[in-house]
Amino acid sequence: MPQTRLYILPMAHIENDLAWNVAAARVGSVDNPHPPAEWVSVPCFAYLIEHPSAGRVLLDVGPHPDDKERLPADVRRYFPWMGGPGDTLEARLAGLGLKPADIDLVIVSHMHWDHCGGLYLFANEAAGKQIMVGRRDFEYGLLSTHKEAGQPFGGGGYFKENFEIPGLSFEPIDPEMGDYSLAPGLQLIQLGGHTPQVLGLMLHLEHTGTVILPSDAIYMSRNFGPPPVAPGIVYDSLGFFQSVQKVRQMQKATNAWIIYPHDPEQERQLKLAPAYYD
Repeated sequence: MPQTRLYILPMAHIENDLAWNVAAARVGSVDNPHPPAEWVSVPCFAYLIEHPSAGRVLLDVGPHPDDKERLPADVRRYFPWMGGPGDTLEARLAGLGLKPADIDLVIVSHMHWDHCGGLYLFANEAAGKQIMVGRRDFEYGLLSTHKEAGQPFGGGGYFKENFEIPGLSFEPIDPEMGDYSLAPGLQLIQLGGHTPQVLGLMLHLEHTGTVILPSDAIYMSRNFGPPPVAPGIVYDSLGFFQSVQKVRQMQKATNAWIIYPHDPEQERQLKLAPAYYD
């Protein structure tokens, strides 16, 4: 690995009302009191970083291949995942000639089903022994899914089975640790708003420059602004605006490019794996 590379791994799309991503996306008025909803198809991604000293690092692992059927009916009604057999993490890694055993570190930005469903692939693998998660997000999701016996799903996108995979061990990251370097040119960043704690990355590439991966702390460019526009799904609205301010300051300081996790407009401009950024 002579230099750092970033692969964007497409995990198909989720369909939903845009109002979940951008609050009040279509507002009624006197002359148009009942505007129609805007149904959109938003991308899902995992990110593979090949780093000279950190090895192969994954940020997020996409949905579980069975999520079309195993998610509760209400979730499938409002947020159907449109993926197929080729849209899984296993298939995307195979397209790069890799297997789960080739991954050195897994970071889960937050434990929502569309970001952590592929964790089962790392059961009993080396990377599965130290999966990095945000402590507050993990604890919140665990409580949401386990507070009542027989409840498989927790409000806000958490799915019980994703917390109960034999052969995995988690390394909770305290928010008090703040941002810190994982390796030269690779920094873990801590954000909030979308859930109690979101883990993102900032990486420096030789030709592309600095890239920020904020995960769902900032869904799409319409949320980032300026001015910033809150999403319709948010755990902490003040935390969302604080995250936008933080990322904006980081962007200005480093002339960074932000890759949004669910932006259909930006998706059309991205190089997707097997292509890469370096």
